Amino acid sequence: MTDPQIERAEQLRRVTAARTVGSVPDESALPLPPYHMRNTSKIYMLCRFDAGQVERIVPPGLRASGTGWGVISQYSVPSGWGLAPYSATYLAVELEGLPSNDGSPGLFMYAGWYSGIASRVMGGLYNGNVGAGWTSMHTVGDDIRFEGGPGDSAGLRLSARRSGQPRSMNGTTRFIGRRPGAPGFNSYSVAWSSDVYDTVEPRVDYLAGLPPSISRLEPLEFVWTAYLPNMSMAFTPPRPIGDAQQFSELDTQVVSMVGLFSHLGRAAAITNRDGVVLSLNTAAEALVAEGHIRVVGGRLAAGHAGGLSIERLLGMLGGVSITERGLMEGDPPVLAQAMLISPDIAGPGRVLVVFDEPTGGAVADVGPALELLGLTPAEARTAALVGGGHSPREAADALGVTYNTVRSSLKLVFDKLGISRQSELARIVARLAG
Repeated sequence: MTDPQIERAEQLRRVTAARTVGSVPDESALPLPPYHMRNTSKIYMLCRFDAGQVERIVPPGLRASGTGWGVISQYSVPSGWGLAPYSATYLAVELEGLPSNDGSPGLFMYAGWYSGIASRVMGGLYNGNVGAGWTSMHTVGDDIRFEGGPGDSAGLRLSARRSGQPRSMNGTTRFIGRRPGAPGFNSYSVAWSSDVYDTVEPRVDYLAGLPPSISRLEPLEFVWTAYLPNMSMAFTPPRPIGDAQQFSELDTQVVSMVGLFSHLGRAAAITNRDGVVLSLNTAAEALVAEGHIRVVGGRLAAGHAGGLSIERLLGMLGGVSITERGLMEGDPPVLAQAMLISPDIAGPGRVLVVFDEPTGGAVADVGPALELLGLTPAEARTAALVGGGHSPREAADALGVTYNTVRSSLKLVFDKLGISRQSELARIVARLAG
């Protein structure tokens, strides 16, 4: 790499290291949840095992579903906020009485391994059943193969062939794991959104590198197998299983947020009211790596002399701040603007900070950003058209609805955004579109 590339890579490493417990970038600290991963490639196999073998795996205090169903999965995460990059393998079986928010059964993760800092986070905070290891992916055309293990040699290999056309899917998977260093169990949810391919010719191979301590459940039947090439995931914090039920609504909100934020075209961050970064999307992460956006101690950094500070920006919620200039001489500044995310989407106190990129590329579709602010998809389409300069009658024609429908929709839009005039809506849409 060239010197500027090395410098930018080091900048991103420092930013990731800074988001740690107590904001101290030392090797003993761990990044705090929630975590948001992107561009994940995953092979997923829902299998039926011998129900008696599954019963023996599930510990006292939990109940197997009785179906004998379980999941074997391997995946690779190249980018995201908090844990990436890392790879993982996990083996889990279905439980009774602990469903996920989307209605699917909760899963007891009885074994697995993670690479990188994710091994310390998942094994140290989430689930004492998992540890360190490696997983690698190989694809040739439609053929997909993953393999990995907790040691030097491969212990598990999953393979399949991609089939048909993808369909867009999202949901929540609830995992149960043994509490690290304490009795009882943790519950946490993973919200996900991805294109999904069905697969054929699935195969599970247990190899010499798999320790005898990991139960080798042989699939009697493949119920459903899939390949997810571009999955986004958000991990909720782990909570003792007795306290987890009250957080089901928050988990649903995370599902909505991860799907919307993943499709947001503008460079953006989600923070709390103190400026602590909870997630960066792909475009914003690139700006951090290039030095256009500064994150210090896990928080968005204040702007340079002459600009409003990030602290004041978040206090104003709608103000504008000029961030630090980039690492390279002559790089232009970046403008940042902050708006409260609807608490129905992400819980209270979440802020969407959008950045004007130095390249100045505008985004045609502001719908996902408007939905993050609390609008329904239909309301977002109406707001985008009217805020973009169309009259209400023109918007009605474009949407194929009546003029009165647009007027009623605009009233709801104004109420939700806390505005009273079309000119204010135009400013919001322009802010989101760049």
